[in-house]
Amino acid sequence: GCEGIDVEHGRSILIADDAEAFAGEVVRLIRERKLREQLVHQGYELVTNRYDWNVIGDTLLDIYNRTLATQIQENPSNEKAQTRQSYRGIRSESTIL
Repeated sequence: GCEGIDVEHGRSILIADDAEAFAGEVVRLIRERKLREQLVHQGYELVTNRYDWNVIGDTLLDIYNRTLATQIQENPSNEKAQTRQSYRGIRSESTIL
């Protein structure tokens, strides 16, 4: 299965739950050039827009920044949080590799 992965059968992937269904999908791919091309294009778009390390890194950094901002708002006298907030401003200007 593909649980937890944002895919749609017939759009970015073909899903088969047993050997017979898998063989059927392979034959389908061999016969249908347009479907093969669609799967390649949609699969590539999905991976680069959703699962690329730069995208994941940006998402994770955003989560950290929002969490830190919430902590600062809840406890503005916390010096460590304010220092981290300053670091966040510097870090957000850099590029994640």
